[in-house]
Amino acid sequence: MERWTEVGREIMQGVDEGCGKLDRSILLIHDRVLFRQADSMSSVSRGSDLELAQALEDFLLVHADRLGGVLLEDLWPDNVLTKFRRRLCSGVVVYRHTALPYLGCVSADTDAAARLVIDYAKKMRFERLTILPGVRGYMPSEEMVAALRRAASSRFPRPRVFAMHAAPGRRDFLADLRKQRKRTLVVGIEDNIAAAALESIREMGIDMPEQVGLVSTMGTRIASDRSITIIGANFRRIGEEAAVIAASGQPKQIAIPPVFLPGCTA
Repeated sequence: MERWTEVGREIMQGVDEGCGKLDRSILLIHDRVLFRQADSMSSVSRGSDLELAQALEDFLLVHADRLGGVLLEDLWPDNVLTKFRRRLCSGVVVYRHTALPYLGCVSADTDAAARLVIDYAKKMRFERLTILPGVRGYMPSEEMVAALRRAASSRFPRPRVFAMHAAPGRRDFLADLRKQRKRTLVVGIEDNIAAAALESIREMGIDMPEQVGLVSTMGTRIASDRSITIIGANFRRIGEEAAVIAASGQPKQIAIPPVFLPGCTA
């Protein structure tokens, strides 16, 4: 684990609880080649596939004989993991889907979350949808954006998409809100993006949620502490289920249903 965001903290709490129930110990391995980011709104960099493969090779050389299971956070790409097919038979990818059948995975049910967002938008009579994706390349966020586009295709066939983490995208998003007359639901794919949008909307004096609503599809305390409406993931359960699958030695792929936490923003 290297991406120590609020998501990572909550997932690890679930892992700890799961390992505690199973009476299993945890060895945390950090490697800076996996993830580098100056702050939550800046771009992410990681090592090349060759560097990542070498990092995993080094880990297995030292620890393989003592492992009862390996949890791999969402940053590990399938094209690297596929090189270790015979040596990761007890591996579980956490918080994203994987196409590798010999690995377990515990992900958020992005399709169910996306349908819930669209149903909520219809129920609350929003006329327009705006999507604020996370930093490009972060797989859980990209899965959520893709699911939201699919679910929105009939009700909101052309949702607006703005990259809020970049200055031009932020300017375009604010300019779009200023000129918009239809009731708009803004969907922040990540909590830090939703929090930045909330601050901007309030600074502009836009009536919320009557004119503009806001939901986050992540759901850590970054959103809940600000009373942002959440249609997100149960990260503790993701961590706990991942620990159980890893300890079992039997690959299993499951998706955790979304949680809905009402706030004052939508």
